[in-house]
Amino acid sequence: METTAALAIPLFYLISNLIQASCQPDLINYFPYLASIQLHGRHACSGALISENWLLTAAHCVEGQLEPWLSIRLGSSSQYKSGQVSKVEIIQLHPRYNPLNLDCNIALLKMESKNVTENSTIQPIKLGSFQRLGEWKIKPQIPMLAVGWPPDAILSTSRFHSFGQKLRALGVHSVDQGYCDEEYLPFGGLTNRMFCVKTSIPTESLCNGDGGAPLIIDNRLVGLISHSQGCLLSRVPTVATKVPYFSNWIRSVTGKS
Repeated sequence: METTAALAIPLFYLISNLIQASCQPDLINYFPYLASIQLHGRHACSGALISENWLLTAAHCVEGQLEPWLSIRLGSSSQYKSGQVSKVEIIQLHPRYNPLNLDCNIALLKMESKNVTENSTIQPIKLGSFQRLGEWKIKPQIPMLAVGWPPDAILSTSRFHSFGQKLRALGVHSVDQGYCDEEYLPFGGLTNRMFCVKTSIPTESLCNGDGGAPLIIDNRLVGLISHSQGCLLSRVPTVATKVPYFSNWIRSVTGKS
C-alpha cells in the first residue's frame, strides 16, 4: 500500500527548528515506512520499509553486526516507545559495498514477519525510478524530503536538543554533481551510485548520524543518506546512495517487484 500524504505535509512541519516539541505533529502518520534500526536497544540508523518484512538502510549502519544484536521499531515517531518492535532475521549487505569510499552503501534487512502488522502507521514505500533523478548525472535543485531522527550523539549540543528522539522531516535539494565530487575527492570522490543533497534551510544540515534516512520524491524512495563531512552548519553537501540503481539487486534478494 502506498502512502499519499508525504508531500502534502504543510511546509511549517518541515522547518523543524521553528517548532517546539510540544506542538510537533506525529510525523509517522505522514511517513509510515520509517524505521528505527537499533543496536542493543539504542537507535543507530534510520531505514525504510519496502515490503511486509524487508527494509532498506545504509550498509555502514549494519556492517559487522550480527542479527541478534539488531531490532527494528516501526510505527512510532519516537525511537524508544510505542509502535512495533521486530527482531532481525537476515542482514544482507550489497556484495560490492566498499567501506573505504562508501560505494554501494546499501543493505537489506529481513524482519521476523510474525512480529509486524501493517496499519496506518506501518506501510511500505515504493521504490523510485531514474525518471525522478536522472540515470547518471542528477540535475541540481531537485526538491525532496529527508526523513529520520537526529542522531543521539548531537542531541545534547545541537538545535535539535528540544526534540528529544522525535522524528523530523527536512526539505533538501540535489546539488551539482561535479561540485560535490570535488568536495569529496580527498575521500575517494563520488561514483555513479551516489548523488548529493543539501538542506533548503541555511541553518540546517544532515549528519553522519542520519545514516540510512530515506530521501523521498513524490512518495517514492529515491535515496538513502550515506555520509557527510560535518554536522549542523556544515557548508558541504551530504552524499546519498542512489536507490534506483539497485532495484535489480533488491528484487533478486527480496523476490519483490
